[in-house]
Amino acid sequence: KRSCMPAAQSSKHLNCSGDKVVRVASLLTGVATTLGSTLFTAGSAFSLADPVRWLLCVTVTYTVGAALFDLSAAASVAVAHLSAPSRRCTLFCQAGAAWVLLAGCAIFTVSCAAPFFPLATTERLYGAVWAPSVAGSVCFVASSVACAALALPPCAVQTTPLVMLLALLSSVLGSVLFLVASVAGFSMNEIVQRWVVMSIFLAGSVLFFISGVLITWVCKPRVFRCRKGTEKSSPQLTPEEELEAGTPDPASQGTPARCTTSGEQQYGTYD
Repeated sequence: KRSCMPAAQSSKHLNCSGDKVVRVASLLTGVATTLGSTLFTAGSAFSLADPVRWLLCVTVTYTVGAALFDLSAAASVAVAHLSAPSRRCTLFCQAGAAWVLLAGCAIFTVSCAAPFFPLATTERLYGAVWAPSVAGSVCFVASSVACAALALPPCAVQTTPLVMLLALLSSVLGSVLFLVASVAGFSMNEIVQRWVVMSIFLAGSVLFFISGVLITWVCKPRVFRCRKGTEKSSPQLTPEEELEAGTPDPASQGTPARCTTSGEQQYGTYD
């Protein structure tokens, strides 16, 4: 028993049904990263202007931004588990990198929300803010380096687009700057706190913003193209229904055909 379906129609079904959730989750990763880094940039700018006057505003923007980073990390976990895993890389695991990122974001959220809770001494406040910040930043660096390694040979199954490589590079540099700023945050010097730490956080937030914009720019056309193709594609027929309806002559259409013979999928091109 042999039946053939045009490859163009077959690819629509494969890309828009099986990969739709992955594409939407990837887009959500970029959008949430962009919004979260925007709030972090605003919070760092407020802190540079007047950390005492804008303390509440800085705390709120950082906390909401951290929550958006949590959402982005959760979406990356979904992408890692739903997409096809790479078996060519044994040192780094895409799912493991995503879970490390999620753990780091959750820890970093504790750091951002710490000023909301009453603490007895300044030393405890510094510990509650900067210790989780350092731990979360270490997770950021580990996860971003792992993701960058997965996108490069020999781990990468296929060539990674240049735009995505730039997004990963921005993420790595932003993570490193967050780690440096978190370590410097333990300094009790007000000048260091205001100008050095916040300036480094501002630079890191801008890099995360660039990464989020690039990821969104790459994923958005794929999601909408997939959605458009889903609306226009016809339902997939079973081999029996195709035989009853009559198989169109692929030679007249000039398109490759997806053929199934004895339950095994093969791909052939008709001249």
